[in-house]
Amino acid sequence: MDDGSEDGSGEICDRYAVKDDRIRVFHKKNEGSSAARNLALSHVTGEYVGFLDSDDYVKENMFEDMYRIAKKYDADISTMWTLYC
Repeated sequence: MDDGSEDGSGEICDRYAVKDDRIRVFHKKNEGSSAARNLALSHVTGEYVGFLDSDDYVKENMFEDMYRIAKKYDADISTMWTLYC
């Protein structure tokens, strides 16, 4: 999601989207992270959804681990807190 960033990240996202059809990019004016996430949620098609902010730390295989545990316990939600704390 590019919500008005002026650092060129929107163009970077566009280039990745051309290379990988799983990536969809939306450009909109900056209205905050909640508005950006709500827009994204209106377009998702996957079984699970994950959000990251630019200041988040992502451990290697984090989403893979979260998915595996969610499936194992038939969970509706999985959090990083559950896995890494």
